[in-house]
Order: sequence, then C-alpha cells, then structure tokens
Amino acid sequence: MDSAGVPCDHPAVRIPGPAWVWGLVAAGVALRVTGLGDAVWWHDEVFTRVFATGHAPRQWFSEVYGRGPVTAADLLRFQQLDPGLGPADTVLGLARDEPQNPPLFYLLAHLWMRLFGDGVAAVRSLAALFGVGTVAAGTWWAHEAFGDRRTTALAAAGLSLSPALILFAQEARAYSLWTLLLAASSAALLRAWRSGGWAWLAYGAATTLALYTSLSHAGVIAAQVLWVAWQARGRPTRRALTAAGTLAVCAVLYAPWGWMVADHWSAVRASTAWTREIVVPRAELLGSFALNLSRAALDLGGEPGGWAWLPVGLAATAALGAAWTLRRRPLMLGIAAVPVALLLVPDLLFGGIRSVSTRYLLPTLLVAVVALARATRARPALALAWLLPMGLSAAHNAQDPTPWIKGLSRGLPAVARQIAAAERPLVVGDREHHNPGNLMALAQQVPPDTRFELLLVYEGYRLPADPGTVFLFSPVPWFPGKVAVRHGRRATALERDLYLSLWRLD
Repeated sequence: MDSAGVPCDHPAVRIPGPAWVWGLVAAGVALRVTGLGDAVWWHDEVFTRVFATGHAPRQWFSEVYGRGPVTAADLLRFQQLDPGLGPADTVLGLARDEPQNPPLFYLLAHLWMRLFGDGVAAVRSLAALFGVGTVAAGTWWAHEAFGDRRTTALAAAGLSLSPALILFAQEARAYSLWTLLLAASSAALLRAWRSGGWAWLAYGAATTLALYTSLSHAGVIAAQVLWVAWQARGRPTRRALTAAGTLAVCAVLYAPWGWMVADHWSAVRASTAWTREIVVPRAELLGSFALNLSRAALDLGGEPGGWAWLPVGLAATAALGAAWTLRRRPLMLGIAAVPVALLLVPDLLFGGIRSVSTRYLLPTLLVAVVALARATRARPALALAWLLPMGLSAAHNAQDPTPWIKGLSRGLPAVARQIAAAERPLVVGDREHHNPGNLMALAQQVPPDTRFELLLVYEGYRLPADPGTVFLFSPVPWFPGKVAVRHGRRATALERDLYLSLWRLD
C-alpha cells in the first residue's frame, strides 16, 4: 500500500466471500427490479417522463391551463410518446426550461421508452437497471480501494441491500445513474493511478457521463482533484499531468452543456431558491442529516418520533464511527465529505435546507456503506448486525406504496380514491406550489375520463353548468369558502397533509 492508501497489489478479480453474502446481493438486486409499478407515481417522476417524451412544462401549461375542462387522458398525453417528437426535443426542452438537469438520463429514457413503452414500470425499469449497475460499480470501487476480499464481499452485500439506494433505484430519476457513474469514476481513478493504461480512458468517460447526468458531480470532481494533488505532493508528476489532461478533455466535452447552464444561470438559481430561502433551526438540520445518514443502513419510514430516534441515532453513529476505517483512504473520505461541506455547512452558517434532501447526500451514503463493510470485515456477527436491518428495511419499503422518498405526493392515493368513488367528478386545480406536477401525477391514478379544470387565476371563477361532484385540489386558503358561498354549496376538507389537500363542494 502506498502513502496515500492505494493498494499496490490486488488479488485477481473474482467472486469473493461466503455464499450467504452473494445470496444477499441477489436479494438486493431482486428488490430493485420487482414491483416497479406498485409505488405511487409522483411529482418529480412526472417531469422525467414529460421531458423524456419530448414535451415540456410550458407546453402543457399553455394547452391545459385556463382552457376549460380537460380529461385525465388529455393530461397524460404530455407524459406519452409522440411520433412527432424525438431526442432533439428532449434536449431542447431541458435546455430551455431546466438547464440544471443535464440531458443524459432523459435521452436514455426516451430511447428506452421507444423500446419498452412509456408506462410507469417501463420508465422506472431503466433506473432499476442503473441501480443494479451501482452495486457492481460500488463493489469495484471497494475492491480498488482495499484489495480485500472480505471488504469487497460485504460492500457488495451492503450496497445491494441499502434501503436508500434501493428506493432511488426505483425512481424514474437520474440518481441511480449518477451513483453508478460516481462510483465507477472513483474506482477507475484508483486503477489509473496505480497502473495507467485503459483506466484513464474509463475515468474520463465515466466523469464526462456523470457531468451530463448531474451538476452535483462537480463536487465529486473537486474531491478527486484534491486527492490527485495530494498524491502528487503538489508536483507536476506524470500521473498528475495525465489526470489533469483527462479532466481537461472532460471539460471540453462538457462545454456545450456547461455554456447552457451558465447562460441560464438565473433560471437555475430561481429553480433552486427554495434550498436557500427556507430556514429551519440548526438542531432540526442536524437531525435531518442524522436521519439521512442512517438511511444508508436503516430505514424506519418517514420522520421518526419518540423512541424511533434511538435506532436512527445508533445507525448514524455507526456510519460516522466506521468512517475512521477510511482514514487511509482520503479519496473516499473526500467524496463523502463533499455534500457535507457544500450543503450542510452553509445551511448551518447562513440558513437554508440544501442538506435536507437525501438525494444530494448520495455520495456520502455510498461511502458510508463501504465504510461499514470495512469496519466489520473481520467480525461476521457485527456484519450481520447491520446487514440484517438493511434487509428488513428494504423489504418493508417494498410493501409501502408511498415511501418517504415520494413526500410531495404521498397523499395522492387517498385523493385518487376519493375522486374515483364520486359521481362525475370535476377536479379544479391551479399552478401554485407543487400543484402542476401533482395534478399530472393524479391523472395517472384516476379514470381516464375524469375531468380537470386548471385555473390560471381564481378571481371571478364560476363552476360550469351541471358540474357533477366538484373537488378543489390544494386551493389557496381563501378559495374554498369563496367558491362555496358563490355557488350556495358547503366546502368540506377531505384530505390534507404538508404538501397537498382535497376539498369537496357538497
């Protein structure tokens, strides 16, 4: 092992560890690829399917808002393939409306849907495939970092069963592709630093693809650059120059989209303003960080209460304690620390909730699993002590149609049941807050002939003649009472949570 913690010699790559470890790996893979259509289709996934099919939010806004009643089938049209729209429309739509979301995953999703259809399970299956790839790439990273059969085997089992990684692998979003690529790029960098050759090409390819998947990968690159500089002791060695040249090529390849992001930076800041403007107490931020960190190995569902914080605290403490075993692996430690430095520290110092979203902490969670594997490699009983809760958490999540990861839309199944049971329902909605995405997700869960009336403004609105059963979806606070008085009806709240509500006009 060299001074920076890169193993100088590795055993041949082969299936390591006892058979039960690989049984756990198989179970984790199965949890990723089964039940893909069972969980609620939700707000963020709507935007994936809209962009991937070549449509764009501004198109659906202009065609259905303020245009009178439309049906659920009309709304779903914007989430379905259109023969007249192709990959170029996907790229142009993202560049115009969401430049902070690089196009790689959306382009792959477009091509995937062309082959396998645009249904919920079909769209999610692409992410599940990348989720399986994350297990392989993370195992490779552990092998390159440690060259230890037991660590590699336990890392494979942990990465397979990690409840957070499984949930993100079943989301029609780019996160599972990003985790795959960040693990692959880090493994390739270690291999390239040790032996050169093809590994530099692999590192450059994985890095470029990761940049075209997530802007957050810039932080991972920063950690890798610092590691290279430290390895070279600040000197322009041949390997350091090769790494610099590889990253320069990556920068040139990424330049077209990088220019797009820079040109639309005001739109990027506007779409992420909520992460800076919402302020919560520091104790709550630290609690959220502990909860997110614990989800690498233990998932008790949503926000815990009372005694449930005890196992959350133990899991988070175990992950932090296991990081000590990485003290001679500065690359892993650096990549794990990036989200903490860029998200949690600014939140604590200046306010904001950048660090509250689990998806932005995926590098930290990935490393936490490997650290637990390293810490327990010589103690099978300890290894089972964290692998067993992992498996139980993942199995529990598989039975939950509304896991915490879908927080904005967890109330939609109950809302959909209320609407589907009504006679001739009419759903009145607006463009406030999360309503556009949630209404599009709701259209997936109600009969296709369900009527929607989507309002641009509330002032002066009157119900159509013979409207049937009228539902108000997440209206502004004053609207239910006003429309009820105007039409001589009574407004009754049926469902309500932090993100959505449903009222019925009796």
